[in-house]
Amino acid sequence: GRWGELRQASSVAEGMASECREAAAAVPQSSPEWLVTLPDPEPLASSLGSGAAAIDRFLVSVDDLVVRRRTAVAWAKAATEAHAASEASSARGLLAEALCRRQRVDFPTVTETCAAASAS
Repeated sequence: GRWGELRQASSVAEGMASECREAAAAVPQSSPEWLVTLPDPEPLASSLGSGAAAIDRFLVSVDDLVVRRRTAVAWAKAATEAHAASEASSARGLLAEALCRRQRVDFPTVTETCAAASAS
C-alpha cells in the first residue's frame, strides 16, 4: 500500500546517500606533492567520468523521489479531507457543529443527526 511505497522511497533515499558518500570518498584528493610533480591525468579523468555518471544517477533518483513525495503529499491531503468530510457528516460531527453555533437546534438538524447515528 501507500506506507510500503513511502518505506521504499525512504530506502531509495538512504541508498542514494550511501552512494554519494562512496562516490565522494573515491575522488582523488589533491596532495602537496602535486606542486612538485603533476599527477597522472588518466586516473583523474577516470575519476571525473565516474563522478559525472554518479551525479547523473543522483539527479534521476532525485527526480523520482520528488514525484514520490508529491504523490505522498497528495495522498495524505486526500485522506485528511476524506476523514474531515466523513467526520462532518457523522452524527458526532453534526452534533458538534450544531452545538458550536450556540443556536437552537431545529428539527431537520435533529433528524439528520439521528439518521447519521442510526447509519453508523
